[in-house]
Amino acid sequence: MKYRRRTLQTGVSLLCLVSGLLACSDGEPVVQEPEPELPILQGSEFDLGFGACGGVEGFEGYQAYSYGRDDLLGLRVSFGSRDGEEGWHVLSVGQGALIDLLVFEDPSPTYFCDDVGAEVVLEEWEASQGTVQVWLGPFIEGDLREVEVRLDRVLFEEVDGDGQQLLDHLTIGRSTAGWLPG
Repeated sequence: MKYRRRTLQTGVSLLCLVSGLLACSDGEPVVQEPEPELPILQGSEFDLGFGACGGVEGFEGYQAYSYGRDDLLGLRVSFGSRDGEEGWHVLSVGQGALIDLLVFEDPSPTYFCDDVGAEVVLEEWEASQGTVQVWLGPFIEGDLREVEVRLDRVLFEEVDGDGQQLLDHLTIGRSTAGWLPG
């Protein structure tokens, strides 16, 4: 019995010695830098209205948009017509949906879907990742239809810089999209 107890004590002592040697440091405390937090845009910042229309130049389909911060901030989501299929569709940024965020010099509540405009864009941000849910309603007339867009965890990268922003969630309510002939 004495032999087992002494072997156990020796084993525990050896374990403490080894763990003490492994935990040695040069006396400098190890400080782990926290990950920098991204600025988070809240969906509530886009509280000044929303709308939709036909596609943008170079992109066939529809676009939905929302404004905020006294019309100095605009967000546009461009997405395809999904071959006319009605219902909800889940898209990825860059694959089926393009999203950009613009900061204007002056209020620009008609920038999107307006063929004429001289608004000055101070900053432009493009989405690099995130989830886009698009609801496409039935056709009303021609290619007119109702659309709704939900964005989740969309990461924006500054076009002319290295900044990043995260939009946690935003719903762009149902609006009529497409072009009326005439």
